[in-house]
Amino acid sequence: MNTPTPTDKHRTHTVHTDDGVPLTVHECGEATAPLTVVFVHGHCLAAAAWEHQIAHLQRARGTKIRTVTYDQRGHGESGHAPMDTYTITQLGSDLHAVLTAVGAGPTILVGHSMGGMAIMSYLDQNPTAARARIVGAALISTASSDLTLHGLGRSLNSPFVGAVRTLVDRAPGTADRLRRLGKHVSTPLIDGFGYGIGTTAQMRKIGTALLTEVDIATMVGFLDSLKHHDERNGLRHLRAVPVEVICGDIDLMTPPVHSHAIAALTGSEVTIVDGAGHMVIHERPTRIGMILDGLIDRVATSTATTRAARRSGHQGCRPTNLKVG
Repeated sequence: MNTPTPTDKHRTHTVHTDDGVPLTVHECGEATAPLTVVFVHGHCLAAAAWEHQIAHLQRARGTKIRTVTYDQRGHGESGHAPMDTYTITQLGSDLHAVLTAVGAGPTILVGHSMGGMAIMSYLDQNPTAARARIVGAALISTASSDLTLHGLGRSLNSPFVGAVRTLVDRAPGTADRLRRLGKHVSTPLIDGFGYGIGTTAQMRKIGTALLTEVDIATMVGFLDSLKHHDERNGLRHLRAVPVEVICGDIDLMTPPVHSHAIAALTGSEVTIVDGAGHMVIHERPTRIGMILDGLIDRVATSTATTRAARRSGHQGCRPTNLKVG
């Protein structure tokens, strides 16, 4: 890993996972900032998906926060890996590697779609580390389980999905050529199913470009894990911290029923964004940025309460000395 110096405000470096896959990590802000916000992107996206939210928080908070984004395995500038490692469990382990490498203190985790699932897996695998470090979370357009019961997730039950995975595994070159030919078909489908009402043409173009440039093995490799995804156990570790659960009201990929289930498990409320689809982070970038800014305020209040409880003799296990206002 190339270790960034504390004085670098914008830096890119590489973190290697437990199985040796290089992940490209981007940091913005001082390494010594009192709060780190880590963004985890969704399936077939990349770290660039978060650029509007990062810009919003940097304007609002300046040197009080550091933001961290990274390309998940098989995505963006990160390394590819065997298809059998394309699982939610492995993504949780990869997130742990990133958190360990960047060496942050109090941290808020923000995940969209499969990125939210990776966060849940991380929490389940690393409860002690999570309890000591994670002070808040935002779970956006994601699900904790039962993807195949609602919305477009039902398509994961189709035998066609298994057939495509077999084709990719046995003849990746042929499969990738078919993907490129099918790009002309998939682009309008993504545009229609992923986005809601009132999204600018530029935002749709950015999101669609990210989605259609992904390697076919990455695109297909995670589908089996998504089909069997169940990370409800990890969510219990968020019950003691502020959590934002966000979903577009016309999200066809992870309909609001999933967000309501997450909220019930974390003891939080759901923000339903009118007229937004699955790509709500692009459709309503300012709205999402404002919600995250509010989450930082809630976290600051929560940690202040924890410090007061410790001074009064009550037990607490959350990070202290957090001043982000």
